[in-house]
Amino acid sequence: MLYCQPMENEMATWLNEKLNEKNWSMRELARRIGKSHTAIADIAKGEMNPSPEMCRLIAEVFSVAPETVFRHAGLLPNDPDDEPDVEEGRH
Repeated sequence: MLYCQPMENEMATWLNEKLNEKNWSMRELARRIGKSHTAIADIAKGEMNPSPEMCRLIAEVFSVAPETVFRHAGLLPNDPDDEPDVEEGRH
C-alpha cells in the first residue's frame, strides 16, 4: 500500500540520491525489495510515499536504519537533534 506524498518531495530526493550512490536503476531496487518498478518510479518522482513495510525493505537494501527512511517518507517526525534549539529564544 502506498500513501499520497505530502507537499515536500524529501523521500523522492533521498531515494534518488541513494539510487545514484549505488548506481542502481529503479528496476534494480524494485527487484531487490520484491516490489513493482512502477511503485518505485512513483516514489522516485515524488508522486507517492512508501508504506511502512516498503520503508523497512528500502532501509534493509540500503543498509540504513528504518527510522531514517520513515523520516524521509514523513512517517516519523524529524530527529529533534537535527532541529535548531527552540529553547534559546524563550525567557
